[in-house]
Amino acid sequence: MSKIGVGTLAAIWLLLAACTAERPARPIAVSDLRCDNGATLHVAWWPERVEVEYGAQRWTLPIVLSGSGARYSDGVHEVWEHQGVVRVTDGGAPPALCRKAGT
Repeated sequence: MSKIGVGTLAAIWLLLAACTAERPARPIAVSDLRCDNGATLHVAWWPERVEVEYGAQRWTLPIVLSGSGARYSDGVHEVWEHQGVVRVTDGGAPPALCRKAGT
């Protein structure tokens, strides 16, 4: 009988956990914001990604490592929420700061 290593068991456990983990059917939260450049920003917040409507553009961005706040990026576009302010970067354009209307 062969022995199964700890690494193999860990890999099997992670695979099974990923297959059986319940994924939300709806986003955790949805935000409608106004940006300092006049654009509107609609964000659907999911655990592992955001779905963004920024002006006439649409992006889906994966979560990335952040020292503070929640940060999502595909390397070209970025959405970074920190203390109620959402910073949006669209390629080489200057970043926009977005807030809920009235704040």
